Amino acid sequence: MKNISLALLAFMIILGTACTKKIAKDKTTVVTAPPVQIDVTEKPNVGRGPQGVYPKIKISRSACYGQCPSYNATINSDGSVKFVGFAWVDNIGSFRGVMSKETLDQLMAKAQEINYLEMSNEYPTDGRNIPDLPTVTTEIIFGDMVKQIKDHFDSPASLQEFEVMLDEAIRAIKYSPTEAEKK
Repeated sequence: MKNISLALLAFMIILGTACTKKIAKDKTTVVTAPPVQIDVTEKPNVGRGPQGVYPKIKISRSACYGQCPSYNATINSDGSVKFVGFAWVDNIGSFRGVMSKETLDQLMAKAQEINYLEMSNEYPTDGRNIPDLPTVTTEIIFGDMVKQIKDHFDSPASLQEFEVMLDEAIRAIKYSPTEAEKK
């Protein structure tokens, strides 16, 4: 029994230290991935819906027992962004910003490249769960069509690259506090 308790304690310590990095302006991230270069000049309407309209994109990172960045961000079809930071991010509270058309093009090109719409709705696909690990939930909404992916762990590298690309795009935005935060 003592050996099981020690093994469980060691496992929890390892998991707790796995999420100790803070998303900050100094380019520190939770997950590292190689930079993705996307040439959107080949297909100028990549990822756009009818009449070139962009979808809405959402990302949410849940908390963990360690120092994992926790936030929700919604990127609207017009490029406006709502960011709500909860923990271990530079902006705690509710903020607004604007994402460039070029960045939206790159995000949608990446989503198309990795076949986002064809991916599983949840990872791991066998239902395994480790309660302390943060969950990354991404969502793309085109009108009535919604595709959401919950990434607990053990997801494809291409999905993780898309999540990091979203993180970097969101971190690059200059935010202003919402009216509620100004009070």
